[in-house]
Amino acid sequence: MIALQPAMLWGATLAAAPILIHLLNRLRYRSVRWGAMMFLRRLSRSGARRSRWRQWLILACRALALVALAMAMARWLAGGRLGGLSRGGAPDAVLTLLDRSASMERPDALAGTSLREQALREWAAVPAERVRGSRIVLIESALREPREVASLAVLPSLTSTAATDTAADGPAMFEAALDWIERHRPGRTEIWVATDGQTSNWRPSSLAWHDLAERLAGMVPTPRVRILPVRSAPLPGNRSLRARNVRHLEDGRYALGYALAGGDGDSAPLEATLIAPSGRTRYPLPAETGSGEAILRADDRQRWAGLALPPDGFAGDNVAWFAFGPAPEGEILARTTAGTMANRIRHALLPPRATDRHPVRFWPAPDEPPPALEAVALVVWQGRPPHGAHARALDRFVREGGVLLALPPDTNDAPDMHDPNPDADDNALANWDWEPEESASAERVWRVARWEREEGPWARTRDGSDLPLGEAPVRRRRPYRALQPETARALAHFDDGSVALTRETVGQGRVYALATLPLPDWSGLDDGRLWVPTLWRLREQGARRLGEARMAICGEWRPDSPDELWEPEHTDRPLDPRLHAGIYRSGARRMALNRPAEEDDSRMLDAATWQSLLPGAQLDVVAPTAGRVAGPVELSGALFLLAAIFLLTEAMLATGLLATQGDRT
Repeated sequence: MIALQPAMLWGATLAAAPILIHLLNRLRYRSVRWGAMMFLRRLSRSGARRSRWRQWLILACRALALVALAMAMARWLAGGRLGGLSRGGAPDAVLTLLDRSASMERPDALAGTSLREQALREWAAVPAERVRGSRIVLIESALREPREVASLAVLPSLTSTAATDTAADGPAMFEAALDWIERHRPGRTEIWVATDGQTSNWRPSSLAWHDLAERLAGMVPTPRVRILPVRSAPLPGNRSLRARNVRHLEDGRYALGYALAGGDGDSAPLEATLIAPSGRTRYPLPAETGSGEAILRADDRQRWAGLALPPDGFAGDNVAWFAFGPAPEGEILARTTAGTMANRIRHALLPPRATDRHPVRFWPAPDEPPPALEAVALVVWQGRPPHGAHARALDRFVREGGVLLALPPDTNDAPDMHDPNPDADDNALANWDWEPEESASAERVWRVARWEREEGPWARTRDGSDLPLGEAPVRRRRPYRALQPETARALAHFDDGSVALTRETVGQGRVYALATLPLPDWSGLDDGRLWVPTLWRLREQGARRLGEARMAICGEWRPDSPDELWEPEHTDRPLDPRLHAGIYRSGARRMALNRPAEEDDSRMLDAATWQSLLPGAQLDVVAPTAGRVAGPVELSGALFLLAAIFLLTEAMLATGLLATQGDRT
């Protein structure tokens, strides 16, 4: 890859000088007819032709010598995908954005390394002269904390560029880079991005890209963005295993729910390995892809387990971790705008025995203090969100691992909990809302047509049956206006494509939003076969925060306090629970961390999509390759030698040393 620089432009101009001098010199002579010359024309015609070619060769050597000198002064690079990376000399700052997501650990068979290692080697291969005097700043996807480093060559050896089991947040990485540029104002800046371009990590549909593009275009000078995609060849026969949940069965048994994918249709049973505190044992798994459960009997000493697939093309997606143990069922707090909705919630969550205490309590009025939420597993909130102290209490509940089910108001009027001055609040949970109500026509009602059957409140039953969602008509709905649209995930759609159920991750907890109400005049979701399992499953999910054993996603989970010490139980190696999947323990509490499900996404961004994310930006997307790193080679020495050869040839032609016998005659 070649970049035009000022020295090259001046050299190209000087290369034309010998040609101009030659043309001007020809104007100095006039042709004079002389009769005696006609007798010599036949003898000199062939010699003149050779002399004319020699003059053109002399002219070409002079011009090419000047061009070679200009190229040598411009310090061209040849070879390597990052050749010619710096334009117009070394930039004042280079921000390296490194994707450390779990998918970057996929092997590149040709290079013998992971994709992450391949990207770091390509960065380290850039000649030091290209960034001489530049500030090198590393921003990696796991922590996104800008860190200035000594040189590109040290990047592969840093602990902050090592492997992780997390996902990447592409827009957040760019935001951290632009924040650093605005804060430090380094001058001419380049942003280098190394990634496999996994769609789930870069979220091209996120609204954040519009704001990022505007910020980038408004910077003076505008930073240049360089995308370095790294790719691996497909991994034939690779399987992935993902942890879903844990169910407590009778007699001290636990059902470890998992999801199995891949295998390219291989029907051979799998000899998986069950990892437990007592050791490792074989555990056969069916070859069929999809969800399943592994049954395990455990005592008080065994509160965690891992399930590992046999070795295949990629070891990073072969292990699922589980933590289990008795946990409180948890209370349910409900806030409704109608008595009928309150009755639906109470009846769906009746205790097993009439003498048991009912788990449902109701949220206090706005003029009362917020409720205590330490023993609460699920909050069902109908209507627009609260504000003030109530909003802060609800926000803290969700971020600490609680589950919130948001239901639309049953009228278009703002409920009494809605504060007309929401700008006074500084928490995300004060910002969700609902679109205006929509009503189906008399001839045609809506129905839930597509939904997530492997996880969530509408997953399949224990015997593998689907919930009868398609039988429930929907007559009225209010689409959910998400807290963070870029992170919201649709778990179900109506038959016209509108979203029926949304899930958002906020801190360590989840927000679920249903676009209709389980009331007869709204929808058929009041059917006990649908409404009852929905609430019980969400309650079970929220109750995990109350017990000593919990399961969470690596990268999303954070300790409640920086002073907490979490030590790995599945290995003797010291590991950071923020970055690596596994089993961790802090006192009596135990945490099972697994890689994010989106890291199994096989979709990758192409060059056109990269360009669309940052329209108008100075953006280069290097063609993706797989294989050995070919570092760039500087051509200055060779170009100086080439210029000398051209000048020597010109001198020999001009003095007649290379003249032919005919020329001498």
